[in-house]
Amino acid sequence: RITSAGNVGIGTDSPTNMLSIKGSSGSSKGLDIFHSNGNKVAELIHNGSGDEGMLRLLDSNVETVRIAGENNVDSFINSGNVGIGTSSPTHKLDVLGTSLNVSVARFKAQGASTDCIVDLESPRDCYLRFKPASTAKWALAADYPNTGDFDLYNYPNNFNSMTWKDDGKVGIGTTGPAQTLDVVGIVKHQGLDMTAG
Repeated sequence: RITSAGNVGIGTDSPTNMLSIKGSSGSSKGLDIFHSNGNKVAELIHNGSGDEGMLRLLDSNVETVRIAGENNVDSFINSGNVGIGTSSPTHKLDVLGTSLNVSVARFKAQGASTDCIVDLESPRDCYLRFKPASTAKWALAADYPNTGDFDLYNYPNNFNSMTWKDDGKVGIGTTGPAQTLDVVGIVKHQGLDMTAG
């Protein structure tokens, strides 16, 4: 049906948009798009017995992309690299920030109180922040404070707790260790046997 407003309805007499499609009961009813060779290249359907939506893209009749609206149904992209913020991804997932300081991903378990956040920030190239109860506590940072360093950063004290240098030296309380293990501060040990050789 075509309404006076120009809307087109397929399967419905009351289209609410320029094109409205209402499938009959049952799964996989909706819109199919075919190539001139007869192969299906895309479908937008309602999946299952309810009103769950699904978009499927195909290559040579093989499903390569699926975006499913139904709970417990997998969504995936198997057609190449995925870019966020870039149109030329070179990895399976390639994220390009839009500024010098940007959070690019957050990981959090259902009901958990701690966020695990991946940040891109100048001068750090990349670092991983841990935020219990939405308060930054710790971070693992690459190339900070110097190129080649790997650092454990303490936010509450604004302090580099431990630094690994690219020459293998480790510093605790210092970002410039001069020995294999260089500790600045008081060391407490119990039952430690240190043997030379």
